Amino acid sequence: MTDQFTTDDTSISDVESPYDVVDLSTEEETKPKNKAARAALIVAILILLLILVLLGGLLLNLVNPAGIATSDSAGVTWIRSIYGFGDTQEQQHYPNDVSIIPGTSRLLVADGQSMRVLEYGTNGVFNKMLTGSPIIYPTSVAASPDGTIYIGDVTYDRILMYTSSGTYINEIVIPNPRCIAVNSELLVVGVEGGFGAFTPQGVPIGYVGTYGTGQDQFDLVGGIALDSESNIYVTDTYNNRLSKYTKDGDLIWMVETGFPGNQAVDGSPTMNAEELIAKYPANLQTPTGVTIDGAGRVVVVDMLGFNFAVFSPDDGAFIEKYGEYGIEDGRFAYPSTISYSAAEDVFAVGEAARGRVQIIRIPDSGGNIVTQLRSALSGLLPACCCPILIILLLLALWWIITHFLRKRTREDKVIVEVDVDSLDQNEYIDVDDEIVEATDTIAEPEVEIIESTE
Repeated sequence: MTDQFTTDDTSISDVESPYDVVDLSTEEETKPKNKAARAALIVAILILLLILVLLGGLLLNLVNPAGIATSDSAGVTWIRSIYGFGDTQEQQHYPNDVSIIPGTSRLLVADGQSMRVLEYGTNGVFNKMLTGSPIIYPTSVAASPDGTIYIGDVTYDRILMYTSSGTYINEIVIPNPRCIAVNSELLVVGVEGGFGAFTPQGVPIGYVGTYGTGQDQFDLVGGIALDSESNIYVTDTYNNRLSKYTKDGDLIWMVETGFPGNQAVDGSPTMNAEELIAKYPANLQTPTGVTIDGAGRVVVVDMLGFNFAVFSPDDGAFIEKYGEYGIEDGRFAYPSTISYSAAEDVFAVGEAARGRVQIIRIPDSGGNIVTQLRSALSGLLPACCCPILIILLLLALWWIITHFLRKRTREDKVIVEVDVDSLDQNEYIDVDDEIVEATDTIAEPEVEIIESTE
């Protein structure tokens, strides 16, 4: 039988192909690289998701600081306490005064017993301290928005000024400085018979008050505060009064917050309980520290009432009382000073007799939604800068990887030329995971049929 499929001695491998010969090794080498790059991309995305989860936890912690937060029957939510025990430098023993640096979560504590000023975070972590000459017996402390620190020293009748890093600047002479408040416009210092006003640099402006019981008279200024318009709020401890003045020293209003302690007989009021409540709705015993919360309300510490009273800044009307006596966390034993953090909507309360500073919340202190958002952002944005930068870097890395993969894929793509005339209809070719369908109509090849000669 004649072999009809062989015409000469040339082997089939020697026959010139009608198709272009394509080296697919490049494609095979590229696939593992693509897989490795995709795996790296998946890992980067997982890391990004983990960062987002951690960031969410951080934001939650800033909005609701860590601690066993519990609300007692008097409406106070306890966040944490800073105690002083032992002789290590971070231990405060007698917190005469506390002050939160505006716009931050940094807390200053004037520790008169240890003759130093300590700085903590509101999370309770110790940062640094100021000590040594000329600090002798610090009884009050405050900080301006630029971080300048003011320390009241009753022993030498002066206010000491320091930079935020702790470098001594200057001193202001004023008799018996009891309390301090400062903003970017005004420095006010409370004394027994009134208060003095200075520029933040210490230049005297004027003095308000004399010793006594009449209007514009004071019997121990226990606390002083400034609002956003530099209005001045003053508590008169023994006259049991709260007053509001303009930044020029003009009286706006004055209210009696309780029966005056300097008029009591044998330490007790000359009125029964019903009469006291009717005349003095707040019924404070000894108003001392005062601060302004995020809603603009005036919050006053009652040292012997073991609580806090909230007043309207418009007319001094009493709003509500919070807190009760106790040595447990969340209750108070002779609180004397208070400061507010708008960045976290928390209060720092100093209890000198207990050697304790408590971080707490009370209802409605954040103001309206705009005020709360502004207060939240002032604390969250600085804290979130690092996580946000990390996320942006990961997103940039993700874009670079995907862009690189697409570029390499285009460069390494194998183009195969197919002679469709030789293909059967509906035959498919798999090239780089893409299916190319031969859609041209294929003519059937002509086949010569040879009959057997047998």
